[in-house]
This record gives sequence, C-alpha cells and structure tokens, in this order.
Amino acid sequence: MNHSFDIDIARKYGVNCAIILQHIWFWVEKNKANRQNFHDGKYWTFNSVKAFQELFPYMTQKQIRTALDTLKQEGLILSGDYNEVACDRTKWYALSEKGKSILHRGQTDLPYRANGIAPQGKPIPDINTDINTDIKEIDKEKRHRYGEYKNVLLSDADMEKLKAEFPDWEERIERLSEYIETSGKSYKSHLAVIRAWARKETPKRSRGYGEGFKTV
Repeated sequence: MNHSFDIDIARKYGVNCAIILQHIWFWVEKNKANRQNFHDGKYWTFNSVKAFQELFPYMTQKQIRTALDTLKQEGLILSGDYNEVACDRTKWYALSEKGKSILHRGQTDLPYRANGIAPQGKPIPDINTDINTDIKEIDKEKRHRYGEYKNVLLSDADMEKLKAEFPDWEERIERLSEYIETSGKSYKSHLAVIRAWARKETPKRSRGYGEGFKTV
C-alpha cells in the first residue's frame, strides 16, 4: 500500500495531518463521483480511529486523534454523525471550504511520494473505508443483493445471523427492500437496520410495516 501527501500541508500542519487529509479528500471525491454519502449539502466519508490505524499502521491511535483534532481546529475538515444506529460511534468527515482550497492548489503539484512509487495527485488506498465494520472483515465478506428490488445488501455471515434471530427473515428483507426503494434512503449496514426496526416493534405489531417501521 502506498501513501502520498502534499509537502506544503505537511510543512505547515505535520506529516500525519497531510496524509490523513489527503486520504479524506480521496474518499470524499470518490463519494461525490458516486453521488453517495451526501448530507447537509456536503459529501462525507467515515471511519473509526481503529480503522484509520489499520490503514496507517505507522501512526498510533493517539497520533491519529491528534491529527484529526488539528485538522478540525485549523478548519480544514468538518466532523459529523450520520450513523443510522444510535450506538454507532463511527465519525464522519467532510472537507471545509478552506480544506478544499488548500488541496485544490496542491493538486497542481506533485505530492511527496513516501516510497517513490505512488502516482501523481492522489493516494492509493487498498480498501474502501466507507464500510462501517472491522477493517479485517471487509476482505473476507462480500455482500449479496436480496429483496424484490435487489437493494438489501447482506454478507453470508449477515444472512446466518438474520436467519438465526428472525424466523420471518424473508419478510423483514422484503420490508426493507420496499422501504429503500420508495424512500431513496441508503444505509451502511442493512442487518443493523433490520435489528433496529425489530427493537422498535411492539408485541402486537400487525403484519406489514407496523409501528416499528413508521419511525425510521
């Protein structure tokens, strides 16, 4: 895996800040191109400190937190919370206008190549960080499409958990599939959504959407 960064940004804010800022910029631009993770007028990317450390093993979690705090304090990035599940503490990041301006200026120059191999202008991450799960699980779990509209994404492990927890798992998949199709909403973990909806149900929930599904 190869990482690159802008020399001027590293000189002013530190190498760790420059690397993480370049990484956030890459995924924000990718999400913008794919028209996903758009909230409050901005495109976002998300990750946990643990996941950042998996990507940048030469940084400690403390160094990563310090770099993120510096980027926020200097007004280069914004942080938010757009998680679908309340207990999910994954942080979301977007570029501020100041951050965009600095990065766009830097794209006209060749950023420093840490190992002499990285191409011009952007890092080469070997993993999409916009998946809210343990980084090590991403490589070995491929998600498949389910539901009438083929928009419910579940891995084989997700399906095993779903079948074990809900006898009516097929019905729950269909409800989610119809809801996504009609609402246009997107979720990071469809298993988590089904579980969250189930927690909101009452014992007397009638068949169909029911009370638990009206509050989403």
